[in-house]
Amino acid sequence: MFSQRRPPCQRSLTQRHRSAGAALTVSLTPVPSTGRRLLLTEKFPVTILFALQYGAFVLFPSYIHNTAPLGLIVTICAVGIGTAFFVEALRFPLGRRSTKPISLSPNAAMYVVSVGWLAAIGGSITGGVAYVNQTTSASPSRLAAVFTPLTYWLIIGTVLVMAQAADGVVNRSRACQVALLGFVLELALSIRAAILSDVVTYSIVVTFIAIVLGFVRWRWVVVALLTLPVVLPLLYNLKTQERSNLSQVSEPGQQSNYGQRLRLDLELAQVKDFPTIPAAANIKAPSIPTLLEFGLLPRVLDQGRGTLHTGESLSVAVGGVPTSSDSATSFGDAYIVDGWTGVILYSGLAAQVTGVVVRRRGPWAFALLAMIIQNCLLVEQSYPDMLAGLLQSCVSLIAALVVIKMLSRKIARLGKVVLPGYGSGS
Repeated sequence: MFSQRRPPCQRSLTQRHRSAGAALTVSLTPVPSTGRRLLLTEKFPVTILFALQYGAFVLFPSYIHNTAPLGLIVTICAVGIGTAFFVEALRFPLGRRSTKPISLSPNAAMYVVSVGWLAAIGGSITGGVAYVNQTTSASPSRLAAVFTPLTYWLIIGTVLVMAQAADGVVNRSRACQVALLGFVLELALSIRAAILSDVVTYSIVVTFIAIVLGFVRWRWVVVALLTLPVVLPLLYNLKTQERSNLSQVSEPGQQSNYGQRLRLDLELAQVKDFPTIPAAANIKAPSIPTLLEFGLLPRVLDQGRGTLHTGESLSVAVGGVPTSSDSATSFGDAYIVDGWTGVILYSGLAAQVTGVVVRRRGPWAFALLAMIIQNCLLVEQSYPDMLAGLLQSCVSLIAALVVIKMLSRKIARLGKVVLPGYGSGS
């Protein structure tokens, strides 16, 4: 007859205790990594990369040396960096996408990076890229075309392992070992070929991905920058010595001081000369079908085609040799080819595409981000030839993904086979 309900005050007290317990339980639950606050490098990756490169190698030396035309140099850099900042400022409030990343096992990531190591060694042995090929116009071995698409797997695999380490799938020591071994391999092969661009590209891409993933803090980057004056002369001397061993005839300017090589303000300053050079009027950017052909069709299937020669045309226009490639930096090339529209279009599209990839997250998304940085966001990439390089790397990335998926399914099918006498009921 009597109600068994607790008094209101007791019931509310109990509910408060339960609510407090639930809140405590929630507070003790580990917060997933996807819920952390976005780093500045994830919000404005293109802006930061452009600002660091053009600030250190173009704007600062141009101000110190009063490089002419200073106003035009500053304006081109400001328009390029400002466009990237504007696009990324509009994009980053969208946050991450909620889609599930593509799965990847640790063994699969190591398989990709191992193939990349072997392809880099094979490409070097077959003479895929070397100083002597450039100076003598010698064609590399046809076998080199087989290794070329797989050389992207070195950086792709390295970034896959680093992304897995950031998610706690593998220990960070493995990621550090893989990155260090890749650097040592790239350095050895670059010195052997007497071209340091590959090891420089690898270092910049892997370092920036490490910053985005939280592996490296900015203070260590500052420490690394302070060691450059000690390391660069040694590497430059090794490269010069190897070039003299490979070819008895070196191109003019190869013996210049290594400090001049970092004066990219002088490269961008070339934009003032092109309107007055008659040969510059004959520079034609590759057409879209040509870029698609070079980007989507592997050379091993079409070894008779030539090369994209925008850089060689720039070299000839400024009085250089056709066996060399010249650059006015990516912003400068875009300005020469398409004017201010080219600078805005290049910077804006780079920021937009990179933002889409960063939102996707996951190991494969970071691998695609590394390919974008390698082919499109470095200061001396040739515009618009960089599109063909990006397409080539994307084809290589898709091939790696397809191979890993096929191997994973095959292993999964083999794992489901039960040998006679070893069933689950035995």
